Amino acid sequence: VDEIPGGYSADELSADSPLKRLKSFPQALVLMGRAAVIIRGIASKLEVNYSLADAWEQAAREREPGLPPPWARPEAQAAED
Repeated sequence: VDEIPGGYSADELSADSPLKRLKSFPQALVLMGRAAVIIRGIASKLEVNYSLADAWEQAAREREPGLPPPWARPEAQAAED
């Protein structure tokens, strides 16, 4: 994919990248993304057919609409301090 909706470029270094419009990004999502990449890499190296999306699907479907995920709730943020 070279172009994504809105005329943006999928190349993160392009001047047309949607990333250029971001002012900040939630650190919790960065951590989750890094963890997902690590798990995917380990499964690939060990030749294990594992889908993290499938593993997380049930929890995502059971989350109450409109309620932030557990790691983004105020009580979770307070526990980090």
